Amino acid sequence: MVIHKQEYTEAYRLGKEVFDGRKEKSTAVKLLIDCEMKEKSATAYLSAVEAMLSGITIELGSGYTFTVNEKATRYFLCEMSRNYGKAGLEAAIHSVEEHLKYQKQGKNKLHGVKKLVCEMKEKIKNGDWKTV
Repeated sequence: MVIHKQEYTEAYRLGKEVFDGRKEKSTAVKLLIDCEMKEKSATAYLSAVEAMLSGITIELGSGYTFTVNEKATRYFLCEMSRNYGKAGLEAAIHSVEEHLKYQKQGKNKLHGVKKLVCEMKEKIKNGDWKTV
């Protein structure tokens, strides 16, 4: 199933509200379903946003296992950089890296997401993280 820009941008907006405690996750899922997103995808994308915002990994019990498409991952990382600064971006990258390790165990290699993580880490290293 293809997740469109309108869906993943709304998932990010609602995921922030869930993370900040302003909205219940079940309500956010229902709102994404109203936007034509399937329930499983809505839940997964919200979980990914929450995990990235908190830097949580699978080993800590709350990381995300469902793969978020590359465009959505880029959007999430860019927005987290804008909304939460360098520390927020670094936490999100850590969560994505752990997700990549998890996915590596299966057949999903996610080369585009790996390249994206390398690009973002290079920007942080060079002090260009605000330009992501």
